[in-house]
Amino acid sequence: MHPTNRLKSSRYEADIQDAIQSLKDSSFSSVRAAAYHFKVSRDTLRRRMAGGNSRAQAREINQILSNAEEKTLVRWITRYTRAGSPMTPSLLKELAELIRRQRVRRVLGNEAVVNTTPPIGHEWLYRFRNQHLTV
Repeated sequence: MHPTNRLKSSRYEADIQDAIQSLKDSSFSSVRAAAYHFKVSRDTLRRRMAGGNSRAQAREINQILSNAEEKTLVRWITRYTRAGSPMTPSLLKELAELIRRQRVRRVLGNEAVVNTTPPIGHEWLYRFRNQHLTV
């Protein structure tokens, strides 16, 4: 996603969260009024009030690493670079694989299943770096 679109998306998500909080605080009497005030979709606001997921949450299941796992990877990268170690593409993929294997073991508990997960591709590396420009 282009950085500008990512910024718009995060602002929109923040507006939805503000609208949800305002409805919970009884600042607005209806979903329609809150949606109008925060300039968000009524349908989206209704769905989210009913416990629906955001787009990011819905897509997380299809990601190689979950959002929490990506944050863990970013922390590891930061530690490596602070220690003066260069973060090479192969090391980055190796760390990502390690994090993913830990999740698979925790969920499935079977060593054989770990080997059936497809390897992290070269394109994932570029997408990860574009999403996390600070590392």
